[in-house]
Amino acid sequence: MFQYGRIILEHHTYCNRKCDWCLAKHMKAYDLNNIKYMSEETLNIILNEIYNNIHLFKTDKLTFSLFRYNEPLFDYEYLIKIAKEIKSFFHNKNIDTYIYIHTNSDFLSPFVFEKIMKVIDEITINNYENLNFEQSLDKLEKQIGNNCKYLQLETCNIKENNRSRIYFSYKGKSVTMFLNSGKDLQITTRGSYLQNFTKNNLINNGKIRTYDCDLKDRVLVIDYDGTVVNCCEISSRIPEHNTMILGNIREGLNVIHKKHVKNIFQEPCCKYCHMTSEICGYIDENTEYKVGD
Repeated sequence: MFQYGRIILEHHTYCNRKCDWCLAKHMKAYDLNNIKYMSEETLNIILNEIYNNIHLFKTDKLTFSLFRYNEPLFDYEYLIKIAKEIKSFFHNKNIDTYIYIHTNSDFLSPFVFEKIMKVIDEITINNYENLNFEQSLDKLEKQIGNNCKYLQLETCNIKENNRSRIYFSYKGKSVTMFLNSGKDLQITTRGSYLQNFTKNNLINNGKIRTYDCDLKDRVLVIDYDGTVVNCCEISSRIPEHNTMILGNIREGLNVIHKKHVKNIFQEPCCKYCHMTSEICGYIDENTEYKVGD
């Protein structure tokens, strides 16, 4: 029986960007008039279900991702509130937690950075402007101040594009910035959506993956209303992904967990997806993969 490695919570549904390659566009996450928040009741149910089924998780140090096709810093005060409740709940039960976010940094400032880093353990900044090293450092200093210690620059080759990361340390916590997270690199599928596909020709033109998914059965993914799905690359807010819904956390995590292990590889949104977590969330499609047992 597998165990979860991390927990992904959609604490709200809004993103200020409308990127062609992101599922947020298909679920209209950019609609300011239709923002949904995870309620305190839903969060309490989630935390209690995790604690009551702690044997389903790999370690006593629980890893939470507080971002899910949204911009977590759009409402940084709510992010802080959720993070504090998670930390407090498990601290009182002698269980360590680790919380991290990804952000497009549009709402980031030195003031916000200091506030969130009191409760967040790690932050990754996705830079969509394709800035060079010096420009990235200048931008970062304006957004978070000059209190971060530069550690190293890492460059990796993904799909014949260089995608580099700058690593920093802030009071012992991890801060990472991608130098080039632009559209040119976002050419894999996410939940079977390609940037040049429409809903009508999605399945007929989809490239069937030739390797098994290394994300499957590793994450517990919970949407704002408690809906649980199989993977972080899909969403219950996209009708084409409804076959991946496992239920609602209110049914009990033990019930959800039994559904989680079902074979999902032939579901369209999984079958045509080319995402993996191996290299920064992307794969090298020049390499042939085999489907696992």
